[in-house]
Amino acid sequence: MENLPIKFHSVLREEIAPLYFKVKDAIIEAEGTDPLKETYMAPFNELRNTLDHIMKGCMMDSPKDLSNNLMEAKSHLNRAGYDVYEIIVSNIGIDIYGIVSQYKPSVINTVFPKYYNEIQAEILTIQHEIDEIRKNKNVDGDINPGPFESYESKKERLKEIHSIVDSHVAVLEEERKRQERAGFWKRINPYLVRVFGGLLVILLADKLNVLDYILAFFVRAGNP
Repeated sequence: MENLPIKFHSVLREEIAPLYFKVKDAIIEAEGTDPLKETYMAPFNELRNTLDHIMKGCMMDSPKDLSNNLMEAKSHLNRAGYDVYEIIVSNIGIDIYGIVSQYKPSVINTVFPKYYNEIQAEILTIQHEIDEIRKNKNVDGDINPGPFESYESKKERLKEIHSIVDSHVAVLEEERKRQERAGFWKRINPYLVRVFGGLLVILLADKLNVLDYILAFFVRAGNP
């Protein structure tokens, strides 16, 4: 019995606390990647359940009951971690799409062909890999994913891609405006041709009328 407090403190210090701070940092990052700055209830509910089991563990006299509650606490922390990493990678992916979707394919192909040639396919690959992680994730209390390495590498690569895409916004905007100007003149050219053609016809007609008048004058002058 006297070893229970020692075990309880050891598990909290060495396993649960490091995992908790990792998840907490991930939640803060998730909120930072969300333009709406929403509060995510699923991870917070898991943290609440984690605290609930820790408090229950404080009240246990049985080593088995203490161990079970600590395992449950870790399990809820694992779920919170997976939930929040899902949110992070989803937010980054949505933001990348939000940037790119503002521009026509012709604009992107002109100044940022790498997006279609490389980046788009890589994003799809990452999405597929995340789907596999989701299917195979393990939230058991005796499995401590630590830094959630399986999501971490995907998240970091998506952040790099987001930075690359964001760095092209200026040239994409410039090309979009250039194409809009070119498109404007292309659209109005037929009308301009008609207008100027009509004016030319009118001017020629007026000129012919003047010539006819002059010719008629000289004809009349020669035949008094």
